[in-house]
Amino acid sequence: MLLVAIALALPGSAAHAGLPFVPTAAEQRRLDHGEAVVRMGPAQRGGLREGMAVAVLDSPPARLHRALVDLDHYNEWVPFLSRTLVRRVADSSAEQEQWLHLRAPLADRHYRLRADWWIEGGGADARWRLRWRHVPGSGNLRDHRGEWTLVGLAEGRTLAACRLYVDPGGHWPAWLTNRIVARALPWLLDGLRQQAHRWRYDPRAPAGAE
Repeated sequence: MLLVAIALALPGSAAHAGLPFVPTAAEQRRLDHGEAVVRMGPAQRGGLREGMAVAVLDSPPARLHRALVDLDHYNEWVPFLSRTLVRRVADSSAEQEQWLHLRAPLADRHYRLRADWWIEGGGADARWRLRWRHVPGSGNLRDHRGEWTLVGLAEGRTLAACRLYVDPGGHWPAWLTNRIVARALPWLLDGLRQQAHRWRYDPRAPAGAE
């Protein structure tokens, strides 16, 4: 059963697995039914909270990671993202400029992020990671940071976790920002789930495949 597979992937604690939290029994039942589990962290600056979400995705972690590091195509699956421009910094680092198109009365946002990715460990203990953070002073938002962690499960599935913190600045109330973050997290997980099925992320796909 999937719950057994998740338990095996979490032999010690959330810190061991690189996940933001250990799912409760009730949350594990939701994961077993394909749902995303979302939690909001304690209040930070001005009442803003970091969102944390976990879901089981039906692709192996290496394939999902290929989709995550393909920053040039984020506008195909990231909520509200209308345009992106990427500048490679190193083999496993890049700066990404993003433009968010938001519905009125919310104002559009644009900014630059620094993204870094790596793989921890190897074999069954491998953890695929990607972390991003706002480039200070860029665009019209105060702060934006987050992280993806992918943990391999049996039968080519993955336990995927995402952390997300946004401080849009301006006069947005904290409750509204927290609500947007909580709603966006399941969309991000589902977007990654769908994006990873594209042929370009198959290890057999030639360079430039769509």
